Amino acid sequence: MTIEPSLIVWTVLCFLALVLILKKLLFQPMLTFMDTRNAKIEAARKAKEDARTEYEAEARRLADERAAQEAQYTHCERIVNVRQIEECREIIKYLLRGESVLLNLENIDPKDCGRVVDLLSGAAFALQGRMLKVAHLSYLLAPENVEVIEEDVYAASRMRYR
Repeated sequence: MTIEPSLIVWTVLCFLALVLILKKLLFQPMLTFMDTRNAKIEAARKAKEDARTEYEAEARRLADERAAQEAQYTHCERIVNVRQIEECREIIKYLLRGESVLLNLENIDPKDCGRVVDLLSGAAFALQGRMLKVAHLSYLLAPENVEVIEEDVYAASRMRYR
């Protein structure tokens, strides 16, 4: 069985034509599509990176503002109107953070009022703080780093003018 040279030439020409057609109709569009897709992915990645950088810069700016604002205050005083005994947990958290708490117990059930006073005075004692009665149904809880000076201004002013 012999193969004619014209048949070999014809087969090679058909193969080259097929490669050329595949290159024009399949490979070129696929490469163009992949390049476009990669460009979109790169643009999205760059946009995400820019957004993250912008977010981090804004977060740093806000943290600096918050730190500057917090630096103005050396102590925090909370005024809490206690309505339920369950609120004691949050009040104890304030004490743990070193904040003073002024309690108003006028809006709580009288039977729970004693329980609240007992619970919070125990918490203040355990945290080396103080609990002072300021007025009827009003108490001051002060953590250990707060000095509380009790003073009767009315009596002191009367003593001065005598």
